[in-house]
Amino acid sequence: MPCNPELERRLTTMNADAAVNALLGGYGGEMLGYLLRVLDDPDDADQAFALFREDVRELLASFGRACSYHAWACNLACRAARRRRQGEARRRWRLAGGGAWALAGR
Repeated sequence: MPCNPELERRLTTMNADAAVNALLGGYGGEMLGYLLRVLDDPDDADQAFALFREDVRELLASFGRACSYHAWACNLACRAARRRRQGEARRRWRLAGGGAWALAGR
């Protein structure tokens, strides 16, 4: 989905809370779809979308507009997918007996 020029323009004039809600309303569905495709698991995509939502809320105020809000949201969605995959990999590794405790002989 390409950038929505109307939404992009409105986002620049809104207060922080309204902008977060508008960004999630405008691009959230696309980002969730991306996460579902990339992670190929609805639960993982759901958890990654929660990370994405947190990042939007936390980082929107510091967004410097070096790119469009759409491109920024895509970047945050990629970041959330990567964090979710890494978290899952660490969890599986620990369950398989990996980790510092296994190396220490405990």
